[in-house]
Amino acid sequence: MPAPSVHRIVAVDWSARSGLAPVRPSRDCLWAATARVGAAAEPEATYFRSRLDITRFLQERIAEATAAGERVLIGFDFAFGYPAGTLAALGVEGGWRGMLGLMAGLMQDDGAENTRFAVADRLNARLGGGPGPLWGHPHGRRFEHLAPRRGVFPHVTTDGRALPEFRRVDLPLRGRGLQSVWKICYTASVGGQTLTGLPWLHRLLDDPRVVAWPFDTGFTADPFAVRPGTVAVLAEIWPGLRPIDPRWAGGIRDEGQVKTVADALRTAAERSETAALFAPPAVLADTTLAAVAAGEEGWILGAPYSAGAAAPAQAPRSQA
Repeated sequence: MPAPSVHRIVAVDWSARSGLAPVRPSRDCLWAATARVGAAAEPEATYFRSRLDITRFLQERIAEATAAGERVLIGFDFAFGYPAGTLAALGVEGGWRGMLGLMAGLMQDDGAENTRFAVADRLNARLGGGPGPLWGHPHGRRFEHLAPRRGVFPHVTTDGRALPEFRRVDLPLRGRGLQSVWKICYTASVGGQTLTGLPWLHRLLDDPRVVAWPFDTGFTADPFAVRPGTVAVLAEIWPGLRPIDPRWAGGIRDEGQVKTVADALRTAAERSETAALFAPPAVLADTTLAAVAAGEEGWILGAPYSAGAAAPAQAPRSQA
C-alpha cells in the first residue's frame, strides 16, 4: 500500500468573538478536531478559549508532525481571500502574502480582544466609495466608513474598480447559506472571522514548514511537494459542504462540524482522493481565472464547483 499523502488532519472552527470564551465548552467558539489517517478512532475534538490558545495548539501539531516525519493538513472555516480586485484597490504589494501582512499590521488582537470593526472602518476608508464594501457592526457603535447594513454591490471604489460581493468559489453556494466575506457582523458573519483569522495565518506562515493552498502552491495534486521541507498545508474549508455526521449531531454544533470535516478528509486521504481535492477545478480551466483564485481569492477545499454543479445541502457557518 502506498504511503498516504497526508498523515494527520486538523479541522478548525474559528471565532472572531471578543473576550475569552466560556470555560465550559460552548457553541460559536473556537474548536479543532484532529484525525489520524489510517486510525479507527473518531476525530478528537478540542475546545479553546482564545485565538492564541488554538494557534499554539496548531503550532504544537506541526512540531509533532515534523518530529514524526509526517504531513498535516489544517483546514480553517473562514475565507482566505477577498473578491478579485481588492488587492489592487487597497494598493497591496506582494500579492496575497502582502494582504496578510497588511491585516497583521492593522489588527490588534491579543487572542481574546480584537479591533476588527476599527480595522474594517480603516479598510473601507482606504478603498473609498463607501460606506462599504465591508459592513455590519454592533448596535450602538458608530464608525465613519463602516455602515450597519449591506451596501450596493458591486462596490465601486474611489479609483473606479468594481468589487463583487462574492468570490468565484462562493457563487454556487451563495443561495444555500454561504455568506459574503464583506459581512463582518451578525449571524454567520464569515467576514469577521476572516478579519481576525488572516493575521493568525500570517503568524503560522512565518514557519517555513507551513504553506497555504492554493496561494503558495498553486492548484496541484500534491501541495506538500511544491516547497522542500513542507510539513503543513493550510487550506480553507466550509463545514456546510456536508451535513453533520449523525454520530455527532446531538452535541454542540461547532464540535460536530469539525469532527465531520476531519473525518471526511481522513476518509479522502485513506482512499487516495486528496489529489483530486487539491487539483484545479474544471471551472478554472481558464488560466486567468486560475491565477485570480490562486493569487487573490482563494478556494474552498472540496467545493463542488464545475459546470452545472449544484451545491449540496448545508448548514451556515456558525456566528463568530
